[in-house]
Amino acid sequence: MPVRHNTPRPALTEKAAAATELALTLGGRERPPQTGIELATSLVVRDSTAPPPVR
Repeated sequence: MPVRHNTPRPALTEKAAAATELALTLGGRERPPQTGIELATSLVVRDSTAPPPVR
């Protein structure tokens, strides 16, 4: 039975949007509405970790 590998994939677009919003809030000398944020992460199941074959 082949070994399957998992790769966590963070939500980079949502993370960038949250970071931008926080930077703009702090830049305006305002307090952020929350002290933490939870973003979804998807799990990608793969069959191999080897590089793709050379073409």
